[in-house]
Amino acid sequence: MEALVYVNHGRVIVDCPTLCGNAYVIPMGAATLTCEGTGGCGANFALVIPSNLSDLLAELNKRPALANRNWFPEAHPIAIKGSLEMNQSPTDLALEFEMMSTLDTLGIELGM
Repeated sequence: MEALVYVNHGRVIVDCPTLCGNAYVIPMGAATLTCEGTGGCGANFALVIPSNLSDLLAELNKRPALANRNWFPEAHPIAIKGSLEMNQSPTDLALEFEMMSTLDTLGIELGM
């Protein structure tokens, strides 16, 4: 069983793929996790981590607001449900931040 890693408010997160409702902050270097703790279902699963995660985080960390430090892989259920951007490259994130900064300077809010 595999689970897609994503970034939420600057945290590297994974949801249990059994849909039990648990989510975890990914420990550095982890390749697998077990769903344990309160409400844990005991599932063991492999983490699908983007190969460019450090580059994605470096770009996201340039954003002053934690609420804007988000990234989703292709086909992530949260991104699909929310019609959010998926599988953005570090370059895509840089351009998005530049656009957000320009609009902010002009006093226009996007709500991203």
